[in-house]
Amino acid sequence: MRGAFKAGDTVRVLRVPGDVSTLPPEETKAAFRLAVGKTFEVEGVNDIGWLEINLGVEADRALGTIGNTIWIEPDCVELADKQGVPGSDFVEGED
Repeated sequence: MRGAFKAGDTVRVLRVPGDVSTLPPEETKAAFRLAVGKTFEVEGVNDIGWLEINLGVEADRALGTIGNTIWIEPDCVELADKQGVPGSDFVEGED
């Protein structure tokens, strides 16, 4: 299902894109590293298929900034369920 994502989907970040290591500043690299292994709701998808992900309050605290958003290639994520995504409609114990 990679590459067929839309706003509202829940995804798990699998890896940091390869070109991130060449980007300044260090906070950009740290934001991507914080995202790996976690699930997020896709905020939007641009015209080349990259996903907009708001990293949320935990990343804001860890990075010492607010409004941390990344744009990530679809091959760096996988579709996930909504469990554990802040603000999702997942309710524990429901089918």
